[in-house]
Amino acid sequence: MKMTKMRQNTFRHRFVLAAFFLLQGIIAYPAAQADVGQALDAVSQLPAAEHNVEIRTCRTILAAGEQGIMAVCDRLAEQIDSDYSKPFYALGSLTAYVMRPGAEQERNLYVKVLHQAIQKHMHAKVRAELIRQLQFCGGAESEPLLVSFLSDRSLSAPAVAALLQISSPLSADVTQKVGQALNQASGSARDDIMQALGASGDAAAVKLLLEPGRQGYSVALDALVRSGDPQALPVLRLAMDQDDSFKGIQAKSRY
Repeated sequence: MKMTKMRQNTFRHRFVLAAFFLLQGIIAYPAAQADVGQALDAVSQLPAAEHNVEIRTCRTILAAGEQGIMAVCDRLAEQIDSDYSKPFYALGSLTAYVMRPGAEQERNLYVKVLHQAIQKHMHAKVRAELIRQLQFCGGAESEPLLVSFLSDRSLSAPAVAALLQISSPLSADVTQKVGQALNQASGSARDDIMQALGASGDAAAVKLLLEPGRQGYSVALDALVRSGDPQALPVLRLAMDQDDSFKGIQAKSRY
């Protein structure tokens, strides 16, 4: 619960930080070289109340190159079963920092190392956290790696969420594989995939939610409501006729 709340706060903070970069007009420029030790020392200062501290931390990590970024990922893995808030915040800050205008070279480097770290660390929780970073900074280069995790029941939900963020509209091939992942998922993983499909608003994703048998799950109906897609109207109208509950009221208010 604590990490879930921290993750939600970090995602909100990431957008604030990104806006700060834009307002300050921070464009990519070379930073002084740094080593892994300096990068990890900078991570120890997070979370920070002042954005300038986070900016310095990001610059120091990037100045240490691939080894610096990997060291942060390794620290996340080392602390994943305890308090991993510092490397978690560092990665969240880096994800926002490399998405500022003019930083494509740094983004490419960061994404490359995230790919390596995901393949290096086998702990599902570590991989899930790293995949969530790719959701906000990855591009077409991340699609093959993310697709490879669709058959992994412990990672299919974050992989789907990332794919929907960076690959919408989904290709026919990816849509088919996401559908297979949804069919194989159960419990909270299935619910998370359904919610990601609805939140994306992607037409192909919504069609997956409309396949026969999906409407037996209340979370699927909720995801369809969130999608705001007109193709969901017949199913939602039927659900409203059969159950005049909050779900029905929510659907009426959305459409």
